[in-house]
Amino acid sequence: ELVKLMIGRSWQKMFPDHIDRAAGPERLRVENFSSPGKFQHINFSIRSGEVLGVAGLVGSGRSEVALGIFGLDLKTSGRVLVDGKESCPRSPRDAMKLGIGLVSEDRKGQGLVLGMECGENITLSSLDRVSRCGVIRQGNERGIIAKFFEKLRVKAASPQVFAQTLSGGNQQKLVLAKWLARESRILILDEPTRGVDVNAKQEIYHLIGECAKQGIA
Repeated sequence: ELVKLMIGRSWQKMFPDHIDRAAGPERLRVENFSSPGKFQHINFSIRSGEVLGVAGLVGSGRSEVALGIFGLDLKTSGRVLVDGKESCPRSPRDAMKLGIGLVSEDRKGQGLVLGMECGENITLSSLDRVSRCGVIRQGNERGIIAKFFEKLRVKAASPQVFAQTLSGGNQQKLVLAKWLARESRILILDEPTRGVDVNAKQEIYHLIGECAKQGIA
């Protein structure tokens, strides 16, 4: 009853239904991944359509592993394979070229440019896909923005309002939209529901389930 009063409707289940399906091809493999003083000997693999959870206390190195895979830690060692190929990213640009996207735990500091429009944030990582010869094709950009505003049910007065005016849950949807617009095949989600209300948490969990259905790892 309390949750109903908070979100304005009857409460539904938090997590989407688990659907048994055959795993796709291996998308990402991490072997003996280490960074001095942060984490050591991390090993895991994930297939297309799978969701892999990594748990750890504050300071355990969970976030640092995510940043390392995304190319934000140049001191890492070990192997990172994408689609079976040795592909250890040394920068976010490298990671993006490999189809990796990162939803960091700090959406305001690392995920969004709060002083930019919501729509501009969505296409920020896909400028090469909406421009030609350095000129943004506004029709293409508007189409992508409208698509993901509708798909992720972003609640904003318009795509032209600044990202800083949105709630935490809707800001997080913008970060997800940014990587989905780039057609990322591997999404690293670090605390994706931190600092959002219970209704937004439910929506984000269902979005993660939809990504898995589409084959995103």
